[in-house]
Amino acid sequence: MPNFSTLTEDTLAQHAQQRYLKHVTRRHFLKQCTTGLGAMALGSMMGCGPQDPSAQADAVLAQVAHFAPRAKRVIFLHMAGAPSQLELFDYKPELAKLHGLDCPPSLLEGKRFAFIEGVPKMLGPLASFGQHGETRTWVSDHLPHFQQVVDDVTFLKAVHTDEFNHAPAQFFLHTGSNRQGRPSMGSWVTYGLGSENDDLPGFVVLVSGASDPSAGKSVWGSGFLPSVYQGVQCRSHGDPVLYASNPDGITRDVRRDALNTINQINEETYNTFGDPETLTRIAQYELAFRMPSTTSATKAPNTQTAGASRLSALTASLCHMLSPSLPKYQRRTPGAIVKVPLEEGWHSYAQLLEEPEIAFFDVRTQANLSIKDIISQRVLFRLWVMKYAVSSKRWMKVGKAPISQVLKQPVPRYKVELGYPGQFLLYYPDGFEQTAVYEDCLGLECAAVWDPDHVEERLRDHYAGRPNRWVISLSPERHL
Repeated sequence: MPNFSTLTEDTLAQHAQQRYLKHVTRRHFLKQCTTGLGAMALGSMMGCGPQDPSAQADAVLAQVAHFAPRAKRVIFLHMAGAPSQLELFDYKPELAKLHGLDCPPSLLEGKRFAFIEGVPKMLGPLASFGQHGETRTWVSDHLPHFQQVVDDVTFLKAVHTDEFNHAPAQFFLHTGSNRQGRPSMGSWVTYGLGSENDDLPGFVVLVSGASDPSAGKSVWGSGFLPSVYQGVQCRSHGDPVLYASNPDGITRDVRRDALNTINQINEETYNTFGDPETLTRIAQYELAFRMPSTTSATKAPNTQTAGASRLSALTASLCHMLSPSLPKYQRRTPGAIVKVPLEEGWHSYAQLLEEPEIAFFDVRTQANLSIKDIISQRVLFRLWVMKYAVSSKRWMKVGKAPISQVLKQPVPRYKVELGYPGQFLLYYPDGFEQTAVYEDCLGLECAAVWDPDHVEERLRDHYAGRPNRWVISLSPERHL
């Protein structure tokens, strides 16, 4: 330990610097070294140079593309839960030949699939396909109107994935990777095309349904691109964009003064550390400040060009199509009675139990029954059902009744040991599992969550007196 009383001022400074450097981590170095290779590369990408940080922040949004873009705008519809492309426009004749047969060993060897037990049966296309238009494109009978315009559509069939779970598959679709961290498709489009309006977001997100996609908000995230390119989610009630309007009691002038102070701090931070992300923060704050007045201006029809009017009309129609379920989200409450649609003019009824279980009553009618008459019917079966069947108002609530003591009693479901056909387990709602034999599983439902389409099909088959393919595929006999 040196004797500080005998050290000169220069020596003290040198010693202090040495002690400081001992505690500087690589992360500190990369953060503070404004001439580091990473900072230089990212700064070059964003057009950062020795100029005013506020001007650089504006430059983040005003980049010039390498090539003059021909596309004016991109509208991307991600309709999770829609029919499979295999039932719409991706005809697989070989798969049709394998329908109902055991899955070939070549598709199972060396692989593990969640939710698949034993040897599954192959499921071919259930729709009828035909070739349409001058291009002779295969389209199913589910899309009769689409068949007439198929020559005006481009199909991209050169992509594939091995992902079969919802969230990783959505990551892959939107970002090209099954993990978080890469820019979304919308971020790349905004980065490449830019925006004609500096006062409104270039990448807007509309979400329908009761919740975000399975992969979350990362499907419109910017990844390693500056965060100014991430999607801005618009809401169906309140402020369209969070924090765009002034808080109660805060005038626009007061907010401007506060923003000037925040920007001054951010500019000092940028001058100290050279982090380009600080510039995107400045740009986003300024964009949020400009948005309220710009939004008001865009509402005046006489101030819009013909092109802007058409775009506004298209946006409005998209909002109308995508957002009805947002403000009218139907909450799932135990005891609620819901109407389950069947074929044209007919319906059945069910009662919501503890999520995700639903009890279906043995009733098929065209009349609107009273709650008393509904709950007096015998229970046909109890299933686990996907939440959106109720939250999306597909199955409308018509009332509520106390859950009977019989329906309050938990019932077990059967499972099959993964990779061990014939070895059964009884699964209870509290998570308890018990080994079982085939005879124990007879009459029990499989531990599976049903899609509402499949439930409605099962009910229709029941009342038509025909076997149901989903019941057959989930029966214990299939796992012997």
